[in-house]
Amino acid sequence: MTFAHFTVRVDEATGSEAQGYLVRARVCVTSLPPGSTDDTTRISWDPWTVLAATGSSKSHLYDGSHPPSDMYPQSAQYAAGQCAAGYIPFSDQNSPTLTVDYRNELGDHAQWKAH
Repeated sequence: MTFAHFTVRVDEATGSEAQGYLVRARVCVTSLPPGSTDDTTRISWDPWTVLAATGSSKSHLYDGSHPPSDMYPQSAQYAAGQCAAGYIPFSDQNSPTLTVDYRNELGDHAQWKAH
């Protein structure tokens, strides 16, 4: 999805015994949004949610003893032209149909169906 200041995509969504449900995502800063400081903006796990078929939200879970080898940053600063990418862990992989939901503070919103 392309928004005014970011491009956002989900490349993969899969279950993991150690981490629960893993979503491989990529967010790139195409331009700095209003209110950015030091020529950077924050990218984090905050906009990401996984919804089960029942509509209930699944919270993030991070098991420090078995982190994914390619972890999405929990929170970091990025300049225009830079990207954050990697796996975001969630607490549940048991629902057969999940929706990956992205909703940031600027009002950008996108959803991806994962099976």
